[in-house]
Amino acid sequence: MNHSSYETNEDLKQAKRQYTIVGLGLFVIVLTMLLLQFLETFIVLRIYPQGNVPFWLIWLLSFLPIYLVAVPIGLVILRKAPVCPPEQHDLKPGRVVAAAFIAIFMIYAGNILGNFVQALLQTATGLQSLNAVEELAMDDSLFFSILFMGILAPIVEEYIFRKQFIDHTGMYGGKAAVIASAVSFGLFHGNLPQFFYTSILGLLLGYIYLKTGKLRYTIGLHVMVNLIGGVLMPMVSRRSMQFGPIDLTDAAAVQAAVPYLLPVLLFSFVLIVFVIIGLVLFCINIRKVHFCASEHDMPKGRVFQTVCLNVGAILFVVISLVTFVISFMS
Repeated sequence: MNHSSYETNEDLKQAKRQYTIVGLGLFVIVLTMLLLQFLETFIVLRIYPQGNVPFWLIWLLSFLPIYLVAVPIGLVILRKAPVCPPEQHDLKPGRVVAAAFIAIFMIYAGNILGNFVQALLQTATGLQSLNAVEELAMDDSLFFSILFMGILAPIVEEYIFRKQFIDHTGMYGGKAAVIASAVSFGLFHGNLPQFFYTSILGLLLGYIYLKTGKLRYTIGLHVMVNLIGGVLMPMVSRRSMQFGPIDLTDAAAVQAAVPYLLPVLLFSFVLIVFVIIGLVLFCINIRKVHFCASEHDMPKGRVFQTVCLNVGAILFVVISLVTFVISFMS
């Protein structure tokens, strides 16, 4: 065996070890989340047998155990592996703005794809995946929506799926690390509708982190996306639902509905314009995407085996699929 092939085999072993540890860390986070959710459900049903659980309590039970228990336990495992963060570079303000428009387009496109796949599945099987986050977002608790969906969720998720994931794996191939982190990010959300748009958004956020090494850019974009999709859009939907079907021949009814429906139409129009701008910028910039090669990059024929066919990744995929099944049963 020559020296170069020896180094390649050692790199592959170390890469597989890194992906195994990352997968185990994510598996432990999701497993702990599921166990906590079952425990919470048991306790809450004992306290509120009629099911009239206060919405503030649902918010707290949905997020705090994840952030205070599951994530810290998973991070203990992740920190056992060495890291090699990307080199730090700044993004010009114009590129940040362009990335924001592209992020809005990617979320919109991913949401359409997810709804299309879900509609096909529902037509074929009658099954529908419940998006628990969407259910929470339709509550009118603005404070909790902004705090958990708009601020805390982006910070925690970016730290795990961008910084921790890519810092541990990026040295063995930036492209593989970005794709694997994006798919893992989608699986982590535990339901079919969210899987598609979070995975697609994860590709953009992962690439930006790989190129800049700075989490503030991805957190900022993630906060923006969550505020639009998890706070503003539900607010607009709730406002539009205050009116049922409107008789367009009834001038008084139309006039009464205008103050409520005009903001809805304005928001929808602005969002569509942003999506179109994002699409144009995406088409312009997709040709500029480039992953720099490094001496530790995995051979192309060994990437899937190294990244996916290890104990940690397999356990994480299996536990994630369990959460998907639970979302269909809810």
